[in-house]
Parts: sequence; C-alpha cells; structure tokens
Amino acid sequence: MNAGREVYLVAARRTPIGMERGALAGIDAAALAAVAIRAARPAAAQGQVDRVVIANVGGHGNIARHAALAAGLPADVLAVTVNAQCTGGMTAARMALESVRAGGAEVVVAGGAESVSQSRVWLGPGGKRRGETGAELPRVSHAPPPYADPEMGAAADALAAKLGIGREEQDMSAGLSGRRAMAAKAAGHWREIIAPVETEVGCVAEDELPRRAPSPELLARLRPAFVEGGTVTAGNTAPLGDGAAALLFASGEAVQRWGMKPIARVVAAAGAACDPAEPPLAAVAAAEAALAEAGITAGDIGR
Repeated sequence: MNAGREVYLVAARRTPIGMERGALAGIDAAALAAVAIRAARPAAAQGQVDRVVIANVGGHGNIARHAALAAGLPADVLAVTVNAQCTGGMTAARMALESVRAGGAEVVVAGGAESVSQSRVWLGPGGKRRGETGAELPRVSHAPPPYADPEMGAAADALAAKLGIGREEQDMSAGLSGRRAMAAKAAGHWREIIAPVETEVGCVAEDELPRRAPSPELLARLRPAFVEGGTVTAGNTAPLGDGAAALLFASGEAVQRWGMKPIARVVAAAGAACDPAEPPLAAVAAAEAALAEAGITAGDIGR
C-alpha cells in the first residue's frame, strides 16, 4: 500500500437496479444518488462527511453537488462529479480513498449514479435511440482521430476474436454470473445494502435486473447484438439500467475516534488506461497493478 494513513470502507449502499424506462424511470440520476448517499451516511459517526465524489455519464451539471444537498448534507460539504465512462464509479471510489489516505479528508462518500431512462446522450450502439422530443440523441465520442472510437459492444467483439474467446465461453460465463446473481437475491444477500426508492407509483425495493438466470439454450439462441457474425449478444453482455450506489470511506483515525464499524480495510487500488480500440484491456492492467501493490496474486482473492 502506498505510504499514508489507513483507509477503511465503513458503509456500502445502493438503490435497486431498474430497467431502462422501468420502475425508476421517473427518478433522475441526482435523486437516485441522494437515496444512496442518505442510506450510507448514518454509518459515519455524527453523520460527518467531508466530501462527496459521484460518477455520472448521461446527465448534465454537478450531479454530486445536487445529490449531496438533496441527501441533507451541509452546504459546506465539497461535492464533485466525475465522468470516466464505464469505470466512473470505481474512479470515484479511488479518488475518495486517495483523498483520505493523503490526509485531505477524514470521511468521504463516493459512488456513481445513472438514469439511462433520462439520459441526454446515447449510451448504446449506433446513436439511434430517440429522446422524449423525438430528436435523435447525440452519441458520446470516446476518442479523437486518428484513434479508433468503437462502441463498447463492437470493441468487445473485436477483442474476443483477437484473443480467441468464443461464443460458448462467453455464454458459459454469462450463465454462471446470472445463476450466482439470482442465488444471491434468493438468499437475501442484498437486502442489507439496498436502499428502497419512493416513486410516484410506489416503493421500489428490489432489482428489476437481472430478471432471471438465462438458460444455456436461451443464450445459444440469441443473435449477435453488435457485429454481424459476432459473439457478443444481449445475453452475454450487460444491460442498460437506472440506479445509484454509494460507499463511505474513513481514515483509521476517524474510525477510532468515533467508534465506526468498518466493513473492510482498503489495502490497494489502481487505475489504468489503454488503446481506445480495446477498452476491456484496461481492467486487466488495473487489476494487475492493484494486486502488485497489495503484494498478492489473483489466487489469494476469496471474494
């Protein structure tokens, strides 16, 4: 671990995950973030929070500031929104723990929020979805010329072909993930971390996604979603949805001073970047860097 203070994860809360234009469609990203922040804050002794860092892609303005105030935090609490695309929530968490580690703050809330249902930009393939006015939504550019700027699905298809990761292997991984998710839900593992969201039509307390664990037969029947003849389908890739999450980090001194009850001690964190044509590879480099910082290997990871 880099030199600095010890950092602890004290709370982890999230809203249910709603389908695009589903149960949470009427709640904007800032309001969703406020629910998660409000649920995580009590874990801090006396409710103290020094900073808020929230990731968002599809909205406008400082979502974090709006959410912090809506969650009831004092007006003098710093709040900043980050846009790091798919890695935004993890980037926000890393920024928060580095701030605590360096001594810039004692208690920081970090997380992410997205309302795909209310997004003002297109987050999927082709830029074809239309907004409420009927106008085509603008596509977010991820890299300037001469770099390649593929959609994530197309990039995954190309990388899978390059690395020899076939459709069967992808479907097998997706099926296992789906079964684990549904088993965790049935066992009630998420009840303690999900913060219900009040909507105009009632309280939403359970995830709309995933709806079920896909069978091997269903996965095998699905057509390629991004590239003709490709291997990435609607069954082995992530769906779009609405939701928010918040983590509360605190310094070791704050934990001792106020008697907080940590969930875990943070031992390492890392980020990485790569060729925009192959965005999934950045996760590999980041994981390897974090493992090296912690002095462990992937085989040492239990959860």
